[in-house]
Amino acid sequence: TDWLLGQSVPNPSSGRFVVDFTLPEACTAEWMISDMSGRVVVALKRNYPAGANQEAFDLQSGTGMYYYQLKTPSGVKTGKHTIVGN
Repeated sequence: TDWLLGQSVPNPSSGRFVVDFTLPEACTAEWMISDMSGRVVVALKRNYPAGANQEAFDLQSGTGMYYYQLKTPSGVKTGKHTIVGN
């Protein structure tokens, strides 16, 4: 199984979104979401099984572009997410 990070859905959103990802092996993974200035708004570490997984987020940090990053033993991948007005 390849190590994949999907696009956030829905994108854009009013704060709630989900990211699908696939891991080649069970591991502890770290999520970090930051705004365009680099300010970290979410830092999360969890254990995930091998295969298809999903993580849900609910950002209440204001409108704008955010970067979500997933760090695993297989590497680091990053995506972009846009928050629009409620």
